[in-house]
Amino acid sequence: ETIASAESLARLTADLADTSDDGCPVREAGISQFVANVLEPGILATVECRQRIEATLAERAFTTVYQPVVHLPSGEVAGCEALTRFQGAASPDVWFAEAHRVGLGVALELAAVEAALPGIEHLPEGMYVAVNAGPGMVSSTALRRLLERVDAGRVVVELTEHTHIDDYDDLRRSLGVLRSLGARVAIDDSGAGFASFAHILKLAPDLIKLDRILTTGIDLDPVRRAMAAALVGFAT
Repeated sequence: ETIASAESLARLTADLADTSDDGCPVREAGISQFVANVLEPGILATVECRQRIEATLAERAFTTVYQPVVHLPSGEVAGCEALTRFQGAASPDVWFAEAHRVGLGVALELAAVEAALPGIEHLPEGMYVAVNAGPGMVSSTALRRLLERVDAGRVVVELTEHTHIDDYDDLRRSLGVLRSLGARVAIDDSGAGFASFAHILKLAPDLIKLDRILTTGIDLDPVRRAMAAALVGFAT
């Protein structure tokens, strides 16, 4: 039997425990760990991770903070990026990466966006909220329904992706649906991972966000300034 969840692990443990004479809980726990380690190494950590994320989703055990986005020439705040913060020491990147690993990545992204979008109502007219979304979430009808509840013209969907995208045509169609509602599209982490020039060309985003690897220390590094200037020129 493939161990795909805590329930399947419990069933297999119970079947083996039935053969035990003493029914000792400690012995049964040892059987459970033995089964998991032998049949599917690492499955216990995966099951625990999934349970933790499921509990976080059920309890909405996270908060949303809004980071201002400043228009450099004027110094005025143009909008803000919604960022999700979780309990514990792990960074948000780790949470979302683990959620995707156990099949809950889109669910966690959608929950984060659903929590962030009401912030639009508290911003001055004309300011936007940027939310992060991976390709799987962009293609979901759930994201479209969330945008239909708000003024989508004040939403920027930041496409976050560090893996290869197989079907750009499908992704472009999905982004087109969001744009038809008024939302703008940004490419996040440009200059890192797969967010390359080709990635930008294929998706034609409204906004390009430079990765921090290009911007950190840019005031002291002429190479970073040259690369950033090239991307700015490319965007315009």
